[in-house]
Amino acid sequence: PFEGKENPFGHLGSVDDVAAWLKTFLESDKPFGDLGDKDVLVPWPEQDDDQLGHGGWVAYSRRQLCHITAKSFFGAKTPGYNSGLRRLMKMCPRKGDFRKAFASLLAACSADPTLANGGQGPILLTAKANVAPSVQEVKDKATAESVQMSSA
Repeated sequence: PFEGKENPFGHLGSVDDVAAWLKTFLESDKPFGDLGDKDVLVPWPEQDDDQLGHGGWVAYSRRQLCHITAKSFFGAKTPGYNSGLRRLMKMCPRKGDFRKAFASLLAACSADPTLANGGQGPILLTAKANVAPSVQEVKDKATAESVQMSSA
């Protein structure tokens, strides 16, 4: 995704540095611990064809997020989970902005001192909003409310 740029990652390292880190990271890293034949813990409960239900949230360490992003970036599947990141990668052309953002995130992961020596780094939360009300529901509620208008 960074054709024509000598070093797209600047101070984070060269493309070769990031690629070498990724190879080692993906081959040897188990950021979720020993899960047997599983590689990633996935959010639940499932709702409306998505792994994470409305109003739900999930927490990942930076190491876990880097692992999931790297797997998705290279098209790996997570058994039993239709990863949103993987779906984004499938929708994006090889030179798309999401790919560039993911590659840049992976470069940042490779240079993150909080991930050194197996460190997990900071905890990141992902939250999903509740289902939005229908337009009609909002209109009905707005007409039912009595709001005093005042001059400013």
